[in-house]
Amino acid sequence: MPKTSVLTRRYLGPVRRIERVMPPAGGRCVALTFEDGPTAAPPRPDVRKARWPGNSHGPVSGARSAGAGGAGGGSTGITDILLDVLRTYGAVATFLVIGSTAENYPDEAGPSGAARRTGLVFDHFPEYGQDTLAGVENQPALVRRMLNEGHELANHSSRHLPLGPGHGLLPSPGAGRKRAAPADAAAAADVLRLHELVRRNYGYTMRLARPPHLVDAFVFEVYAGLGYQYLGTGLDGGGRRATSGSYDNDVERMVLGLQRSLEKDGNSLCGQFVSFHDTYNQSGESPVVAALPRLMQLFRNYGYRAVTASQLLEMSPFADLAPDHPAFPAAKDLLGRGWWVATRANEVWPDQAVLRGELAVWTLGSAAPGTVGAETLADGEGAASAGAGAAESRASVAIYADVPAGHAYHRHVETAATRGYWRGIPAAGRRPVAPDARGSRVFGPGDVVKVSEFCEVMSRAGVPVGDAPRELAPSPEAGVSRDAVTHAQALVMIADALSQAEGGET
Repeated sequence: MPKTSVLTRRYLGPVRRIERVMPPAGGRCVALTFEDGPTAAPPRPDVRKARWPGNSHGPVSGARSAGAGGAGGGSTGITDILLDVLRTYGAVATFLVIGSTAENYPDEAGPSGAARRTGLVFDHFPEYGQDTLAGVENQPALVRRMLNEGHELANHSSRHLPLGPGHGLLPSPGAGRKRAAPADAAAAADVLRLHELVRRNYGYTMRLARPPHLVDAFVFEVYAGLGYQYLGTGLDGGGRRATSGSYDNDVERMVLGLQRSLEKDGNSLCGQFVSFHDTYNQSGESPVVAALPRLMQLFRNYGYRAVTASQLLEMSPFADLAPDHPAFPAAKDLLGRGWWVATRANEVWPDQAVLRGELAVWTLGSAAPGTVGAETLADGEGAASAGAGAAESRASVAIYADVPAGHAYHRHVETAATRGYWRGIPAAGRRPVAPDARGSRVFGPGDVVKVSEFCEVMSRAGVPVGDAPRELAPSPEAGVSRDAVTHAQALVMIADALSQAEGGET
């Protein structure tokens, strides 16, 4: 049985935190993300007339913004400049947008160079007192330009409220730091508010999200309800923290970090998500504006194509399953059908054995609940399939002592048990009684599943799988028993069975 820490990491779920994926087939690809915008605030210092390929005559004609910080109206703002650069290089990106921080008052501005520069209590974008210059509520023209030019929008919450009790990048109360995050319900409602605003005003449904400050105490539950995937920061492209004292040095550091990585290994950014900020840094400057043209040229020199996060995920969705792996087509097919095939860390673990708790999840197929453990049994269903066990499943006491309420697989295990999927199947190893709603009080969610058990249980669940693919059998190096079924085998067997049931081929 795996150690507890490993088992926890392996919990399957509907929401995957995506930091990097396996390199896609067909050439080098990298996904760029920009958060905290869109913003019409002008760059600081004003480098709008700086020369770069495609901008030898200054800002693109017709681009406009409200102007701020002493700049006159009709100037080109930060987001417009970033979009100009991306368009010049034929690139698209993912913009993690906010709604507006204009409601985040009363508040006070913090000291320059500090994480709390824009506000002691709340965040303000692009900065304190200038909230109307940023966010989809205030900058509809920028949003339309993003969508018209093929970029992707992702949810960064409407008011930039942390989804949990503490800030990942900001300090806690009592140490001169920001106050505690708002109530869970308010933060969750803030995510929904932006989702509905973008859907209603722009006819666009966001599918990815990133929590402010990466505070994610209950983000998986919130995102599951909206059908989101959790887009992590991946590789930090820099430009967010306080200045080093020299703007040119700040820009140089952003470029050199990625340049050195590519010089060491030209494939180092393939399958990577590189994150930037579509706003000022902690010193009120915008080095990203000057760095991005140089970075785009760098990517071009190394043969990279810059795509949106969703485009990269379409090519290669997983952190540990490459597109050329024999089980990849099956895993991707099941993912598209709504099956839970990867963990919260976006890992498939193809060479590892299937655990009994994971098998319980798969018995529910794509009907697995949107949030972990949310499914309820239909009236009479449990009684028809498990007799006395059905009544026990509805009692306050869990059927299995080792899968209590609150366990990630609690409802899956109890539903599968009351449907009789494990009744009469010999238990593994030390368990003298088969896991059954009327039998053993120990289910063994971390027990390794043998091929015979997998086939029988899935057949009872309405997915009659065939033989386990020998080429994906457990390897001695992986430390997996020869009679166990691996994740790769299981996914191929399930996908084949579904395909055959539909009269097609995998």
